[in-house]
Amino acid sequence: MKYIYGLNKSGESIINYLNKTKEKYCCWDDDEKVRLKLLKKNKKINFLKPEDLEYELIDDVYVTPGISLNYHKLSVLKNKGLRLSRDLNLYLKLFNKKKIIAITGTNGKSTTTKLISDLLNQNNLHNFYGGNIGVPLLDCVNLKSNIKFHVIELSSFQLESLISFNPYISILLNISPDHLDRYKNYNDYIKQKNKIISCNNNGYNIIAIDDHETKKIYEKNKNRNNIIPVSLKFLKKGIFFKDDYIVDNYFYDYKKTKINKLSAHLF
Repeated sequence: MKYIYGLNKSGESIINYLNKTKEKYCCWDDDEKVRLKLLKKNKKINFLKPEDLEYELIDDVYVTPGISLNYHKLSVLKNKGLRLSRDLNLYLKLFNKKKIIAITGTNGKSTTTKLISDLLNQNNLHNFYGGNIGVPLLDCVNLKSNIKFHVIELSSFQLESLISFNPYISILLNISPDHLDRYKNYNDYIKQKNKIISCNNNGYNIIAIDDHETKKIYEKNKNRNNIIPVSLKFLKKGIFFKDDYIVDNYFYDYKKTKINKLSAHLF
């Protein structure tokens, strides 16, 4: 049985998926208004607080990204040996065969996600576009099965529960202090953001290195054969911008590509 804690967009999308697959689940949200709203949609929904569960029946726990995995009300689940996951973990179980382009960063990740999705669409490479940007990851189950590309924005909260993650492309834009109320310190926040790179051993890892923190991450990982630096400045080995062109000094020798042809160049 699945257990969902927190019933905002991502939590509700998991429930919608489980309803489709007819899997058993129970759920909870501390906000009574949220529970009542969901109850109007599904009279048979089973609400249970964490302390009221039959723990031996639970095989997966999904906590909405808006709630810390260290939230004190979840400690009873961890004490029973249950692993806490995010919607991202379930999404990866279902869609790891797709060409996933995952983007994170403190700033600009929504804009970058939308731009990449638009570039793909302009080249008739239709894609799912979602994640932290507002469309829950599990909503992609409603799309046609022939869509191969998924462009997803990931927050540090979604990345927290990652153990393994091998998207087609990982993109790390920048890191600056944010959400420090959720983390032990700034380094812990950086660690969560870095998972989009550190967990990806098979796909391409693109790092924008004009940022102080991401430059440090690049320097630690630059000997890996799947690390691609991106900059506004000239790079001897990497990809950089010059006038209206993207210049590829990574896969090619100074190959210039118009920005509006980028997706055809990469995919």
